[in-house]
Parts: sequence; C-alpha cells; structure tokens
Amino acid sequence: MTQVDVLNALERRAAGQWGLVTTAQAKLDGVQGVQLLRLERSGQLESVGHGVYRVASSPPPEHLRIKVAWLRLDPRTPMRDRGIEDPRSGVVSHASACAVHGLGAWPADRVELTVPVRRSTRDENVVLHCARADTEDVTLVEGLPVTTVRRTVVDLLRVRTDAAQVGAVVADAASRGLVRVDDLAAQVGVFAGAYGLPAEASGVKVLEFLCERAGRPLRVTKAERPAAEEAGPERKRPTIWEVARAAGVSHQTVSRYLKNDSGMRPATRASIERAIAELDYRPNLIARSMRTRRSIASRSCCPS
Repeated sequence: MTQVDVLNALERRAAGQWGLVTTAQAKLDGVQGVQLLRLERSGQLESVGHGVYRVASSPPPEHLRIKVAWLRLDPRTPMRDRGIEDPRSGVVSHASACAVHGLGAWPADRVELTVPVRRSTRDENVVLHCARADTEDVTLVEGLPVTTVRRTVVDLLRVRTDAAQVGAVVADAASRGLVRVDDLAAQVGVFAGAYGLPAEASGVKVLEFLCERAGRPLRVTKAERPAAEEAGPERKRPTIWEVARAAGVSHQTVSRYLKNDSGMRPATRASIERAIAELDYRPNLIARSMRTRRSIASRSCCPS
C-alpha cells in the first residue's frame, strides 16, 4: 500500500467515528504501525491517546478525551457495530455524562465510563464503574452512548457525589426540559438518608434539598409533583418483604441495607436500591420507633 492508499483507508475508517481511528482498526485494513508513524510525522495523523489517532483533515471533535476512552474499551470494533450491552464495550456515565449533556461544571481531568462486566484499565485518568445499563437508561449523543439525565443523576447519588454538584445538574436539566421532575423524583427518594434527610423524605424533597445546596431553585409544577407525595397518609406503603422479593434477597438483607451496613456487596446494594426506587418504598420510622420502645419496655419488665 502506498502512503496515499493508507491515508484513504484510515479516512474511511475515521469518517463514521468523529475523525478517529484506532491502531487495532488500522491493522484490520493491513496498515502497519510504521506506516502510522510516518503519517504522524508528516502531520497527516495526530496521536490523541494510546492507540488512537485523529485524521488531521477532520475537525477536532468535542469531548475528545471521552470519545478516545470509549473507543479504547473495544479498539477493534467500529463505532457503528458496538452495542450497549456488548460486554467488551460500555457507556459514558457519571461526571463525563454530565459534561456531554452540558450539565453543571465538572473538571475534565478524568473520564468515567460504565461497563457491564468488571474490568480494569491502566489509564489512571479513566474510571470504570461496573453496572448494568438498560436500553432505556442510555441515549446517543453524536453517536456516543451516554447515560440519560435521569440515570446520570441516580448514578451520581449512588456514589455519594457532593450535594451541590448534583443539585446544579438537576437544576440545569429541569430548567432546560431535559428531565421531568416527577420521573426523577421517583428514583431519588431512596438516597434521602445518605444526604442527611429523614429516610421518609419524598423524592421531590431530595431534589429541592440538592438544588438548595447548589444555590439554584427547583421549580416543580403540581402536574410534576409525584403521586406519592400528593396521595397523603392513606396511601398504602410497600412492605419490606415486597422490596426483598423485587430485589431477589431476604428481608433481613433489606433490613441490613436500611441500617446502612457498610459490608454489603455493591451488587446487592444496587439491586435493593433499584427495588426501593421502583416500589417507592419509604421506611415507616414511627412504627419502627414504637416497636423499639415496646421491645425495650418488655426487657425492662421481664429481666432475665
């Protein structure tokens, strides 16, 4: 292959993936490393990451570091052939998803990706989170798979991100109409206790607290305010047994979660959090307190 042939092959590869091509993809077209090096020295290629080049004739893509890190998850497979649930690939998430969505203000010093199976990376500037991302949790931004705004906020809360940072994201997303407050509220009530709120606080109260920490208002219309908050005290509460059944664990395990057991496996914790969010479960702290007092009184009256 002449140098012109090599460059043409690389341009075809890069055309559908932001002007970028990986060394592994180039090898599939018979292009050797020494040929890539020559094109780089001549200024026709630019090295933008380990094993990733940008064709100089293409404009620099936005969020370059994020796209490079995502391509490196599965460097052989073209962007168009990579599926969301492919175990070799992943999706942009957490702070990096916020950057792509243009929400909040985040440092660009690292890239965060969520992958379906546990794996490691040698790149100290890339953080891999192991979790499942369902189709409804992912959207495409210029062909790049990114967690939706709703899933992104939940992910940030799950790793206990600073309240003010999450609040800025929520306020931005709500003001721009990127997320419905009632949809988001249904997912975040489970994190009330982690942020110092009463465990029975509604999802809307959690969102209002986060936005208050960010110094931003959260305007919630009556139509958006969740039915769980409007229904009042007559609404039937899901039980801890229903949560356990939905999460596929025992009710004792759910009880350990509610007591903030730090030794619980991350996968088990995530399953319980999903079940709690789906059922909109709120612990009945008043009843629990009464049971505790009765237990103490019983022990006092009937000493061993």
